[in-house]
Amino acid sequence: MNRRVAVILVALAVMAAALGFIFFRDSGPRGSVSVTLRIAVTPTEQAGFVVKQANSARFKYEISQKAGLNPVLAQKLSARTFPNSSITEVKLGVETKDQAQRYAEAFVAVLQAQCGPEVQLSLVHRTPP
Repeated sequence: MNRRVAVILVALAVMAAALGFIFFRDSGPRGSVSVTLRIAVTPTEQAGFVVKQANSARFKYEISQKAGLNPVLAQKLSARTFPNSSITEVKLGVETKDQAQRYAEAFVAVLQAQCGPEVQLSLVHRTPP
């Protein structure tokens, strides 16, 4: 009986470790080419709103359609704002440099359309260039 309990406990520990790995692994950009965009937001108070829009499922779907990306890749997009700054940083991993180029070209226009006329966005920095 003790052997059965030990086997069950080991199996539960392995399953818990596997689930922990799945849920807590790094959710950063995936892909061989990492795209980083820095966008200036005017007025500065709207930076949080812009990040919320960029992280929304609707925006991720629209940018994947406009840039010709696989929607699964667009779901890996992560946006954040810097404290006391009007700069918003967006990161995404894509498979090719061509995809990175199309994504970077479409990003600001699609996000601007989603945010509306009360927010003005401009691309400050892009990697890869």
